[in-house]
Amino acid sequence: MAAAAVKKRARPCSIDKDGLNPNQKIFAEHWLKHRNGSRAYLAAYPACSDAAAGACASRLLTEAKVSAYLERRKAEIIKELGVDSSYVLRNIKSIGERCMQAEPVYDTEGNPMLVSTPSGDLAPAYKFDASNALKANELLGKYNKLFTDMKEVNLTGHESLLEAMKQAGVIK
Repeated sequence: MAAAAVKKRARPCSIDKDGLNPNQKIFAEHWLKHRNGSRAYLAAYPACSDAAAGACASRLLTEAKVSAYLERRKAEIIKELGVDSSYVLRNIKSIGERCMQAEPVYDTEGNPMLVSTPSGDLAPAYKFDASNALKANELLGKYNKLFTDMKEVNLTGHESLLEAMKQAGVIK
């Protein structure tokens, strides 16, 4: 009599209240911490190769239960920190205003540094952080949709506006 083949059963996988298995939960928590899919995937699935981790992480991020969990956790973190859009906008505005202020420049001993004026007089030196002032204003402008990409459409030689828009790639 031949021995019956013993079928190996897979271990039962525990699913939490969010519908995630333990590895998915580890992946999600590491992704929230580092925002790096490959790194998070390797933390959850250490046997995975570095080369495959990025693709696997990308696939896992598209799974409905994982993405829903990530969105819920991000909302919780934002609420805990008190960081909402008005907080961010207030800070950007404040930083922009501080960067636009002229600040006196001091030497290592705390004395104001002096520079020559065009008339030859000495006057205190001031610095102005133009780069960061512009960046703050750029961010506020983007938020308020002040800057938009535009396409120039030339209607000369076209039978219709619709045809011109198709040739410009504005519509299909």
